[in-house]
Amino acid sequence: MKDVSNFVTIVLAKLTGDKAAEIAARNEKKARAALKGQISALESDQVNLEEKVEDCKEALNNAIYRTEPITSSEDYIEGIALAQGSLDDAEDNLAINVVSIEYYKDLLAKL
Repeated sequence: MKDVSNFVTIVLAKLTGDKAAEIAARNEKKARAALKGQISALESDQVNLEEKVEDCKEALNNAIYRTEPITSSEDYIEGIALAQGSLDDAEDNLAINVVSIEYYKDLLAKL
């Protein structure tokens, strides 16, 4: 093997025997495929998470600027607090997803 990746080099260093290079090459293929699959799944999730953030922003806006009569101050404030909490959660989930995508892309690049 003339073009040996970092992944293969590390695995070869851990293995001994005649099949070491074969196992390392196969493991690299599987590792790359797994990481690419994870990245693809997370990127797909990101579309849904972005939509969720937009939906939550709209829900918060609707909670603040109600079109029905406000009959209870407590219900009005509670509705705003719940909508804000949902938006905060949605934004957190989106941020976590973005970090995860970058992590797996970086990991893939290191193979």
